[in-house]
Amino acid sequence: MVVVLGAGADRLRGELEGLPVTRVLNERWSDGMAGSIRVGVREVQREGDPPDAVLLLLCDQPHLSADVVRRVLAMFDGREGSCVACEYGGTVGPPALFERSWLDRLLRLQGDHGAKQLLRDAGEALVRVPWPEGAVDLDRPEDLDALLGTSHSD
Repeated sequence: MVVVLGAGADRLRGELEGLPVTRVLNERWSDGMAGSIRVGVREVQREGDPPDAVLLLLCDQPHLSADVVRRVLAMFDGREGSCVACEYGGTVGPPALFERSWLDRLLRLQGDHGAKQLLRDAGEALVRVPWPEGAVDLDRPEDLDALLGTSHSD
């Protein structure tokens, strides 16, 4: 398992201590999410045999659980070109699993849009996993306040 770190990497390394993960740094994290995807995919490719698929997860989805990940994995049939993504808030997104034939396209991503456009363009190759709670993400301190019912100024 590969964990891509960016902003706050020094603080977050300690949180990963002792876990069976490979930590890699996206030094250009401010360029956008696509850079982190590229860094992670390159690391997975560097580690050895090509994977059957890659699973992209985000750290800002507070309702993410092992159950959600298991549901995504269970929907993957291994067919060439297939992908699985969660559906929430009128869109699809992570957790998202891409069969190995998607790796080159993941490596060509640019900017701060991640793999969302790939998922939109996947057509019938995309299997959708309903997960309404995925619409909640924590991009700003105010988002956490809303989730916890507190005020950032408290």
